[in-house]
Amino acid sequence: MLGIGQFSSSTLFSRAFDSTIVREDLLSQNEPRQLTALRQVLAFMTIGRDMSGHFSDVAPLCSSTNLTIKRLVYLYLMHNSHTQPQKAVLQAGAFVKDTINNSPLIRGAALRTMSSLLIPPMVDFVTAPLQRCLEDSDPYVRRIAAFGTLKLFYVAPNVCEETGLLEKLKKQLQDDNACVVASAVAAILELRQRNAPIALEEALVGNVSRLLEAASEATGWYQHYLIEGVAMAFKGNSLVLDLGKAKEIVDDVVPFLASFNVATVMSAIKVVTSFLLQTSALFAFPDLGEDGRNAEEHTSHLRDRYGPRLVGACISLLYGPCFEVRYAVFRNIRLLLKTSLNSFFKHHLSIFFVKYDDPIYIKLEKSELLLELADTEVGEIVLAEFATYVTDADEELVRKAVRSIGFLAAKVEPLAEQCVEKLLGLMDTGISHVVQDTAVVVQTVLRRYPNHFGRVVNKLCEVLDELKSPEAKAAVVWVIGDYAERVENAGDILEMSLETFHTQPEIVQLALLTAVVKIYLHSDAGQLECNTNFLQRVLLMVTHSPLPDVRDRAFMYWRLVSSDREAAKKLVLTLAKGTSFVMENTMEKHWLQSFLLEVGSLASVLHRPPHLIYDNEILLNENDEDEEDAKDNVREQFIPPAASVEGAAGTTGDNTVGVGPCIRDSGEAMHEALSADEGSGLEVRMGWSQFGNKLLLNCRFSLVPGEGYIRHSVIRALQINRNMYALGLAQECPVVELELGQKEPDMVQLMTNTNNEKSPVRDLLVAVNADPIGTRYFLAPPIPPVMLLLPAAGMDTDFFVQQFRQLSTPSWTMPTTLTPPQTDPTRYTSNALRLHGLNLVYTDKPHGSGFVLLFLSAETIAAQKLFMEVTIQGNTVVYLGVRCNDAQVSPVFGAYTLRALSSAETQ
Repeated sequence: MLGIGQFSSSTLFSRAFDSTIVREDLLSQNEPRQLTALRQVLAFMTIGRDMSGHFSDVAPLCSSTNLTIKRLVYLYLMHNSHTQPQKAVLQAGAFVKDTINNSPLIRGAALRTMSSLLIPPMVDFVTAPLQRCLEDSDPYVRRIAAFGTLKLFYVAPNVCEETGLLEKLKKQLQDDNACVVASAVAAILELRQRNAPIALEEALVGNVSRLLEAASEATGWYQHYLIEGVAMAFKGNSLVLDLGKAKEIVDDVVPFLASFNVATVMSAIKVVTSFLLQTSALFAFPDLGEDGRNAEEHTSHLRDRYGPRLVGACISLLYGPCFEVRYAVFRNIRLLLKTSLNSFFKHHLSIFFVKYDDPIYIKLEKSELLLELADTEVGEIVLAEFATYVTDADEELVRKAVRSIGFLAAKVEPLAEQCVEKLLGLMDTGISHVVQDTAVVVQTVLRRYPNHFGRVVNKLCEVLDELKSPEAKAAVVWVIGDYAERVENAGDILEMSLETFHTQPEIVQLALLTAVVKIYLHSDAGQLECNTNFLQRVLLMVTHSPLPDVRDRAFMYWRLVSSDREAAKKLVLTLAKGTSFVMENTMEKHWLQSFLLEVGSLASVLHRPPHLIYDNEILLNENDEDEEDAKDNVREQFIPPAASVEGAAGTTGDNTVGVGPCIRDSGEAMHEALSADEGSGLEVRMGWSQFGNKLLLNCRFSLVPGEGYIRHSVIRALQINRNMYALGLAQECPVVELELGQKEPDMVQLMTNTNNEKSPVRDLLVAVNADPIGTRYFLAPPIPPVMLLLPAAGMDTDFFVQQFRQLSTPSWTMPTTLTPPQTDPTRYTSNALRLHGLNLVYTDKPHGSGFVLLFLSAETIAAQKLFMEVTIQGNTVVYLGVRCNDAQVSPVFGAYTLRALSSAETQ
């Protein structure tokens, strides 16, 4: 084993690096000099120096008989092979020779280095050693071979299937060594995320007994992998195993809830939770008569049997020293609290109380959990805690506590009176942010309980002049309008705000307008004339507002009250009293079930589906551990994306693969989407880029000087209309304030997603709402087709043939009027077409025909699968047919494929 401490020796870092001396030492036949030179090269690599210039000097040393030198050379090659792949391949013979060395350490190190280079030319050399090492006599080598298979699948999935590597990997699940079994399970789990054959998953389910046996023999992270493999048997919403067999498995997993390894505990929690979910023990059972009662008794028995152990395991993790681990556990507990396990957590209520030394993210999460646990039984205790948090020095926690008191009042009706008393006391504190948040919360409570707690209305009127937040002002104005009959001189109270009406934010203007109409509708005979004049004066002013939403609402109210006052009274006042209350952080049941099946994963922490987090993009960690390290883990990261291949207009762009930045740009300047003339001075420019597989809409807002143009604007919202790709925004557009003459235009990057409705429209119609000009509609620039395709990850030939035959006729073919594009079919390799997002499934050259047939596949970000057939005669593309269930997208990607094929000649 290497002496790692020698790498951090101060002498290696402090002395100047002389390339000439280092080269002489490397080329010498003196092992001590070579070893010192290698250590200095690696030392300078660790501080960011580029040492690739010594590649030719270091690489030949991999044939050294000195184990330490060999290991250092392997480490150097793993980090520098991408800079000089052709030279790295020259050492493949030495690697292959080392894989049959008598020492298992050398065999394992050589195999790890070969599989970590991840360059296509190395595929042919690594396949045979992998096949041999998967059946090696030493478990250390077999473990490395399991992860080597995973890495090879990342580069060449077809090779893994055709050479039988996956079959040999499945056999490792029956290995006598528990560490080898765990490594095979870890590799298979990663392979399934890369869409490997489902037979691997079935192999895990079929070997659950062996996985449990190995888990009892293994420790640490190996246990975690094995329990994760067991969890695959409970994948999905329904139980696929026999109930008795499933109980036995869960009983064997329960002891791991007490493991010292947090990851192992979370995996065990995942197994138990999935089992309870599949047996309907986590949710209330519907009333189905006698059968329903029997089922309820059965599920209740399972819940009582496993629930306390599961909850106890979650609580034990909260006593750990790491706040980040606690936060992850808290987020998973929030999911469990939405099930019938809620009652078991109430016995541990004090663990959710906020402590003074908790980080703010822990404090906020604990507040959410306390609110989730609150009911008539523990509600008073929770209310007392929130009342304590209001006096905290952390403003964010204070605001959270104020809002939580309001939600508690709405959730637990018997506590509503006490909560309102607490809120009234908060308004007397005189603390600005407390008073403003309290005003908003009180409005929420009054909407939840109409015609109750009328005494708070006058208190709100007293603090109206102190409020600065638009939301708080709008909330109080709403209360004054809704309870106008209980407020003396309600019109006079609003008069001051009406004097500055046009300078108020839009939300306040709308609230003021509605409140004035309600005051008029609440008027009795003695006040009717006065309030009628008041309403007419306000409507005359508001109908000249530059804000279209405010102006339109004023006209609507004017017509309504003019035609029939009684009808208006029934309509406006009834709707105001009938507003329903919705608790925040609600979650649909199908999403909750999905997250419960992913307990312990990033999806259960972020409460977002996995495909929105990962996009199925996995980067293998090339910096593997040392030979004695027990953490044979392949880490998931985002792949650095390739540079754009094509621009929106179809012109050829940069075809190189980007290995540095995580964002790829369309290679074009920002397009003018909304001109200053159309936007009354507001100019909007747009462009497209990518972050991983996420499509980003880049928006640049600016104000242009001109006669009649606005000098100030606030961007409120932005939306994308329905389109053929189902593309929409995955986030709200932030509020952007613009001033004429500011030095730099405001730049906003918006994440998109396929969360929109599909429509046979290719152009993206965008709507921008900006004050004071209102809503403007315009077309976004076209999206480069390559950005609409998922990365080419290969496709099973049988699946391609099946789908190709089902779609009997092409939905688009190359027009006969088109000049046949010229190309070079010899350049069509899987790697070359992968740059364009295309999978090369099959190539055929019918004997004596002179034709070359290509069968390609691709998939869009909207999960639209494309199957293409290309015929090439000589150097001319004579036919291209595209088959797709969604015929509207076929012309787009058919034309794109033609450009991609013709660009092969210039690559």
